[in-house]
Amino acid sequence: MALDELQRRVDEAERLLRTARQLAEHDLADPQQCERAGRRISSLIAEAQGLFPGFGGQDDEETDEAAASELDEPENEVEDEDDGSGEAEEDPEDDEEWDVDVDKLAAAIQNETLMAQIPEAHRSEFKAMAERVIDAYRRQALYERVAAAFEELDETTRHGAEHARQLLATMLTWQELAAKYKA
Repeated sequence: MALDELQRRVDEAERLLRTARQLAEHDLADPQQCERAGRRISSLIAEAQGLFPGFGGQDDEETDEAAASELDEPENEVEDEDDGSGEAEEDPEDDEEWDVDVDKLAAAIQNETLMAQIPEAHRSEFKAMAERVIDAYRRQALYERVAAAFEELDETTRHGAEHARQLLATMLTWQELAAKYKA
């Protein structure tokens, strides 16, 4: 999926989840509106999830298989150096995570002077990998926005359900007291 299409879908999902959160804040606490609000919230969640077909479903297995086959291509293979001891040496850099400023990286690959410092033979490969890193970071940021919207809805829904439970418990207590008083 193109990044701009993903951006559009994330914006739409956030709008739907914001509406669902508002329903949870206002209508779940009202026992008369609770059932209708619950159905509407479920509908909005299903619509938001429908914007991302295959996310968390069967299509993920196909994506994983495609990624694994891409890693098996000869140009991507990296052989471990063997020092004769029977154990492959681990590269200490493999465990490091790099903090990449994608905005600076995007600016750098557009800067002719900086790109000229990379050997001509590796320049296009470097640029392609930089673009993949930038795309991955942007997709991750979009994913995090949708996940945060779902988490906010979950929190609001739990709070609203707890409030409704407390109201119903209070109403039941009053009914029990009224029944005892009448008896």
